[in-house]
Amino acid sequence: MASSTGVGKRCPNCGETNYYTARSRRKGMFIAMLSNLFVLVLNFFDVSMAISIGILVILLIGYYLLIPFLFELTNHEEPLW
Repeated sequence: MASSTGVGKRCPNCGETNYYTARSRRKGMFIAMLSNLFVLVLNFFDVSMAISIGILVILLIGYYLLIPFLFELTNHEEPLW
């Protein structure tokens, strides 16, 4: 069965398709909303663009380092809500 969200990835070891769990996708959306809110707060306090970009790069690196610990996979697609 094909993925309706297009997020399924084939496992290189077993060949099965894996999907993010609904909880993992909600975590990802929450993190994206927090990053947008963070940009607005930095803009509100008139932080320079160089400092804002530096902070966001550090947060992005931290996010990528935490991905294996934050997200879970399943072998079937779950509805988001």
